[in-house]
Amino acid sequence: MRVLLLADAKFSRREHAFLGRLEIGLLGEGTRVLRAVPEASHAIQSHTLSYVVPFREHPSRFGRAAAYKRFANALRQSSPAITTDSDGVLFEIIHAFGGECWDRAVATAELTGAALVIELTSADDIRRARALERTYRSKFPNRDRPTWCTPNARIMRAAEDAGLRGTLALTPWGVHTPQHAHQPHPEGQPISISVVCSGAEPRAVHPLLEGFAALEGDKDRIMLFIDSTAAQADHGLWSRAESLGILEYITFVADMESRRDIVLETDALAIPEQMGELRTILLDAMASGMLILSRRDPLIEATAAEGVALLIDAPTREAWLAAFRRVLDAKFLETCGVQARERVREDRPAHKHIEAVLSAYQGALTPAPMPIGQMTQPPAL
Repeated sequence: MRVLLLADAKFSRREHAFLGRLEIGLLGEGTRVLRAVPEASHAIQSHTLSYVVPFREHPSRFGRAAAYKRFANALRQSSPAITTDSDGVLFEIIHAFGGECWDRAVATAELTGAALVIELTSADDIRRARALERTYRSKFPNRDRPTWCTPNARIMRAAEDAGLRGTLALTPWGVHTPQHAHQPHPEGQPISISVVCSGAEPRAVHPLLEGFAALEGDKDRIMLFIDSTAAQADHGLWSRAESLGILEYITFVADMESRRDIVLETDALAIPEQMGELRTILLDAMASGMLILSRRDPLIEATAAEGVALLIDAPTREAWLAAFRRVLDAKFLETCGVQARERVREDRPAHKHIEAVLSAYQGALTPAPMPIGQMTQPPAL
């Protein structure tokens, strides 16, 4: 089987380790793989054993068709690992990640004859998928609708409720659980908490900062590492931290999700936004035995698991203050980390994700049954 993994800039920058795991897993099963990402995120692609084709993400409206043809030609010339066999097909599967590359994926599938598989990772993706299905059938009447991969059961149910008519495949994301668990927090040292943000809710960090400031004499026992994306989305964040008198306890870290080795060295992961989007940093933190402090999110299963995550139902100063006080309990910190690690080890191993993805690919290559009214008469004997 020949597969193109195609990702937009946001996904390929944030989830380059995930794409690497998927690529290695597919290669291990005998699949030939090529990866294509925007030029802006080409340099940081990791765990790459296959050739990576860079492209310009947003061609002009009038030059889009020509740009997609040039892209398809670049894929054909890219690597001896992917060759056009005697059947004339360059790829059997195009697997797209991130909504900004869907148009390119659709055009490339049409140009190459590949089956189209699209990953749904958020509520926004589901809304976009409905719009794509409405236009896809009229534009490509002789092609099956895309296969939609859903990385957890809740996103799959939301896609079913939205009425998507393409094939839905449950492909739960998985991660590798490190051999050694996160080391217990050393006594007498500040507890380190990574705060990850997408910028979608610019003021979501404010209640967290206010709850932290209310710790008063216990603030010295915690260090906050905050994704600089939060400050970029909310220019008042710095001044708010300054007015609360807590700047000395905060370190802003650029592009935190794509540099998650920094995150995984801390004691806990805090997610102040209700993202409505699955991100592997949550699974990686759980696998490392970190405590999760998170807004409860209806689409993300891990944020609804009592005993695994410390859940914030209402984004208020009081709720975050109570959460920080729980974090100061070293025994609680360790117990939740152990439970999170075991949950991921049992439910989300990386090899199960590969198995589910390959099953989805096989399903995408199986022609959909033709409705009875469209069936042709059998040939005369």
